[in-house]
Amino acid sequence: MLDLLRHPLCALERLRARRRPPPPPTAEAMRRHAEAEAAGQDHYIDPVSGRTVYTANALRRLGACCGLGCRHCPW
Repeated sequence: MLDLLRHPLCALERLRARRRPPPPPTAEAMRRHAEAEAAGQDHYIDPVSGRTVYTANALRRLGACCGLGCRHCPW
């Protein structure tokens, strides 16, 4: 029998339910994003929160929005 509580989609729904919205991007964060995209990197570290932030190019390669409210979501 499938354990629904451990199913990846259920885990994603739990993550969405408790996720805090990201802080608004600062000029420094946007600069880091531009540098990461130019260098072909998938992410950068937000200078205020210390969180890993995925670049728009990395998120675009996923093929669809995950619904987590990513800062640079192209979807």
